[in-house]
Parts: sequence; structure tokens; C-alpha cells
Amino acid sequence: MSEVEVEDYTQSPAVKVTIELDVKLGPNENIERLFKLAKKGKRTIKLANERLPEIKEELEYLNSLYFEIESAKEQKSMAALEFVTDELTKAGYIKEQRGKKNEPKKTEKRGEPIERVSREDEVVILVGKSGIGNDLIVKKHARAGDLWFHAKG
Repeated sequence: MSEVEVEDYTQSPAVKVTIELDVKLGPNENIERLFKLAKKGKRTIKLANERLPEIKEELEYLNSLYFEIESAKEQKSMAALEFVTDELTKAGYIKEQRGKKNEPKKTEKRGEPIERVSREDEVVILVGKSGIGNDLIVKKHARAGDLWFHAKG
């Protein structure tokens, strides 16, 4: 027998399903194989559900970098493209290029995605020029008690 038809009582109402059997195995071995597959499937679903928020966050990050690339192309900003390249390298999406020969060292400072504004009362205001700039402010510069505003427009 190469297959068996059984009732799936996890469905409401129960439906008939066909299960493929390995003809080289006996009934007990087929049952063991199928239970192992089911157990593996449950573990995979659990792990996928645990990773889903992390993957969504990563997708959001990559979408923000895509937006930065498109903006840099429109503005013809090499500094912004280099910043995105650095971000992708730091995140491990691009391998760092080592030992490039005949390439002069870069001495120009790249445009930073954060603007610093100092007021007379010694309050420093950090302005994110992009999603990446906002992330940098929140993750590297923000302290407890800082105020965060989001301007849309």
C-alpha cells in the first residue's frame, strides 16, 4: 500500500485526507516517520512565529534604506549613497571590501543624516534628516528624559 485515506478530525467538519506512505517501511516505521515530520512541522511553525516580529523589523529597516537610496538618486548625493553602503556593510548585508589597490583614501567627510541645532540656553536639538538619521538618534544619542517629536510633511 502506497497511501492511506483517513479522517482529519482537526477540521470541522472532519474531512478525508490521503497520506503518502513509504512502501519500503512497515506500518510502525511509517507512523514514526509521520510523527517525526509532524513534530518538526510544529517546531518550525513555532520558530517562524517567534522570528516574525524580528523579520518585520528588519524588513522595515531595509525599506527605509531603499527609500534613502531612491532619495539619494534623486538628489544625486554620493555621500548619502555611501552612508547607505556603510549601513548595509555594518548590518552584514554587504561584505567589506579589503585591500583595494590603486584607490586613493577618502578624506572628505560624508554628509551625516543628523543635523545638530544648538540653542542659546544650551539645549541641543538633534534632527533626523531621514529614517536612518532618526534611528541613529534613538539608538545612539537618546537618553532617558529626552523628548522625541515626529514631524510629518
